[in-house]
Amino acid sequence: EPYSVYPAMDSHAKLSTPNLATMASQGMVFTDAYCGAPVCAPSRCCLMTGMHSGHCDVRANGQFLKLETKTVADVLSDAGYDTALFGKWGLGDMN
Repeated sequence: EPYSVYPAMDSHAKLSTPNLATMASQGMVFTDAYCGAPVCAPSRCCLMTGMHSGHCDVRANGQFLKLETKTVADVLSDAGYDTALFGKWGLGDMN
């Protein structure tokens, strides 16, 4: 059964999210979602590169992201932010 993560909007919320609740009370709610592709790796490629699935290097599970492809982590790192990877990468070799 679908549920909301906004406690202020849903009395059946399963998570405690005080920062999201504050944002929701101020009018910023995330009610829609978009998935770049129907399978894991291409969807991650869309998320990490900001590209439409038709322009991504990874179009099927098992394909690798090209080393020269710029990701949001590259952009943030270039701007002076520390970045790290946690969880499943699924876009090829991390070296």
